[in-house]
Amino acid sequence: MGSDYPFPLGEVPVAGQMLVEEEELDGFLSWDERAMMLAGSTINFLGLQDTFGGVFIERLEKFRRVNGLDRKGENGVATPPMTENTGVSILSPR
Repeated sequence: MGSDYPFPLGEVPVAGQMLVEEEELDGFLSWDERAMMLAGSTINFLGLQDTFGGVFIERLEKFRRVNGLDRKGENGVATPPMTENTGVSILSPR
């Protein structure tokens, strides 16, 4: 995966569409990892947790509820705990 989101990586006209719709990714990318690639990592890198971290967490939790994920991928494997060790510091206490 490239790190130049939101620029399309051959995904014209919708950047990020592959991360959301490509079923082949289900075997090795959790939805939390996809969310980090689309927004979370940038929020962390730029130090925007106070401005955007709450909205990011809220939308990710809503996505989980609506899609019945409960931190589990479609293959039933639980998503790793969200800690700074996994690069998801916006989901951890500061």
